[in-house]
Amino acid sequence: MKKNNIPALFIWLFLMIPQSSFGQARINVPDYISRKFISYCNSVPREEIFLHTDRDEYIAGEELWFTVYAFDRQTLTPSRNSRLVYVEVVTPDNRPLIKERFALDKGYGPGQILLPDTLSSGLYTIRAYTGWMKNFLPDNCFTKDIRIYNAISSKPFRGASRQSRIVRGGGSGSKPGKISFSVNNHDPDSLEIGINADKEFINSGNETICLFIETRGNINLIRQEKLAGENTRITVSRSLLMPGINHITLFDKNILPVCERFIYSAGKEEKQKIAIHSADNYKNRSRVSLEIDNEAENITLAGGNLSISVSPLTDIKASQELGRYLIFGSEFGELPWELLKGRTIGELNADIADSLLESLESNWIRWPAVFANKEPQFRYRHESEDHYLSGKLIKNDQQPAPYGETVLLSIPGKTAVFQYALTDDEGNFSFPLPIDEETRDLVILPGNNAGKYKMVMETSFSDLIPAVERNDNIASYAPPSYISEWSSNFQVARIYGIPSTAGFLKPFSSTPHERRFYGKPELEIRLDDYIKLPVMEEVFFELVPRVIMKNDKSSYELYIVDPLRVRLYDEPPVMMVNGVIFNDPAVIGSMDPALVEKIDVIREKYVVGDYYFPGIVNVITKSTDYKNMPVPLNAVRIPYVVAEPVASFTSPDYSTEGFKNSRIPDFRNTLYWNPSLQPDKNGKYIVEFWSSDISSDYLIKIEGVTGDGKIVSLRKKISVK
Repeated sequence: MKKNNIPALFIWLFLMIPQSSFGQARINVPDYISRKFISYCNSVPREEIFLHTDRDEYIAGEELWFTVYAFDRQTLTPSRNSRLVYVEVVTPDNRPLIKERFALDKGYGPGQILLPDTLSSGLYTIRAYTGWMKNFLPDNCFTKDIRIYNAISSKPFRGASRQSRIVRGGGSGSKPGKISFSVNNHDPDSLEIGINADKEFINSGNETICLFIETRGNINLIRQEKLAGENTRITVSRSLLMPGINHITLFDKNILPVCERFIYSAGKEEKQKIAIHSADNYKNRSRVSLEIDNEAENITLAGGNLSISVSPLTDIKASQELGRYLIFGSEFGELPWELLKGRTIGELNADIADSLLESLESNWIRWPAVFANKEPQFRYRHESEDHYLSGKLIKNDQQPAPYGETVLLSIPGKTAVFQYALTDDEGNFSFPLPIDEETRDLVILPGNNAGKYKMVMETSFSDLIPAVERNDNIASYAPPSYISEWSSNFQVARIYGIPSTAGFLKPFSSTPHERRFYGKPELEIRLDDYIKLPVMEEVFFELVPRVIMKNDKSSYELYIVDPLRVRLYDEPPVMMVNGVIFNDPAVIGSMDPALVEKIDVIREKYVVGDYYFPGIVNVITKSTDYKNMPVPLNAVRIPYVVAEPVASFTSPDYSTEGFKNSRIPDFRNTLYWNPSLQPDKNGKYIVEFWSSDISSDYLIKIEGVTGDGKIVSLRKKISVK
């Protein structure tokens, strides 16, 4: 045997150790599985999004109000990893109609979308996801159906809709032959697992198997079990199991998952966490007062976020609740509402619940991925600090630019802002932008060899949308009787000019750019401090030492003088107008000096990261309006808002007799909406608003998270007569 074969043999044997039988392996099998599982969950964290909307049905032209809740799936606590959420309204034929981004703060954020009044009646879908969740679309996103009606349009109700997307797999726990198991989920104190293994399986070295149970990426139990022949009974204390969907897996001697299944554990009943205290009946145009209080001593309301909606009580099926939704989330797809018939999975008996989950599959915990040797790679990052604007640099022959080409970004203004990005192997690049509601005028252009490339900017929204199926029952759906009244209410509000919005909520802001990217320049020439000169060539000659502008009547040239060698530098400086790189001296030379405020000059070499500037000349105009300025060669100019501003909900105030007796009708379809309740000076949560002219039953819906992380979903009916 050749000597150089021996190391290869040892490497092969070492790689095979984890696949050895339990009796032969020199590893702690439970510890090995635990480490791989924990490492996977840390490198592939799962986020969940939930939207609390003010209603489930709308008239075309109305405002859709909502609060976004972002959660870490493993802990069910508000996610701090994402500060931006992508929200879309998708048409019945599965086309994105509205796309907006909204800012999140500590896992929460308000949102508002104006539904176009040209929409046809139909079943639309709201979907929401974070930047990180784009790596796992179309499955890893929040979806909710809403009905939109256009009473003026004669087009029929469009009923193409998503079917329940509960994820089904082919390997639940009932595989014929070799090994399978069943679960007795009836005992309130323990779980009984019955393992059936044939002789062939046992005699092949599988006298011992490993039992693994996890819930939402949390290990409940992992231990080795010796098989007692072909039939083995294992009892697991229910106290070890987390409430929710428990994932049970058996591993064989080679640490391969041989069978798995999901069951539901309800957990102990908890006392209602919060309550709404209010009268049950109110008169028209009367003050409605609600007090929200904690019912359990260990609940802290302050520090969390509660959103509240008050809208007419309808006959539509029970809408999604935050607590219910997070049981399945997007990890397993959407709950089978048609099978639940308005019930929660916890209201089903154990046999029915487990039968629904019998062939369930997780979108997240998949064993080949858990045990993969390679660290997973993802295209999209967490947007915890910045939003990423992406694009592709391509050659003139449509091929992607090679690795390492530079792309430049500038924001026109008096304070020069500059970024550069490098392309990857496929020509992709991205720039971080602050997450706020400021409108930025972005100028993006290729760096070196600009004439060889052009850019294609990418949308930040995903085009991976879950498929839909035609539902004939919905297609023949007749609008409820109250929809015509809602439509009239909306039209009356339009006629009288009654607004539903009033100003904007406090914006999410980021630290403004207070310093020029090149810091304090060597020279800062303010033209108003000197006599007025007719042309820029004279400005540089008279006012800017060591910077020379030449004009031979056919072209301009701009150079910086090297004082040591008393000659021009080999390279001209980078030339900017209001912080945007033009590198065309004719643009500066043809400017009217009367429009220039100042000139910043860096006469020596300057480096930003790995990007090299052979000097900088930045001409700042008195007005940074770029309307009359040419765009640099191959540049892309984009007015860009990272997060949409959100208006505040408004409703009439009848605290004075004059307003109370006003003849202007009050036909609000949403009686009250507040995306984030705040305590008063005494620490109490008091909600006050006025009823309208409509006599109806109303549903108060509260969703949110308390200050100590408890998830709450609360409903109460009131009547206005």
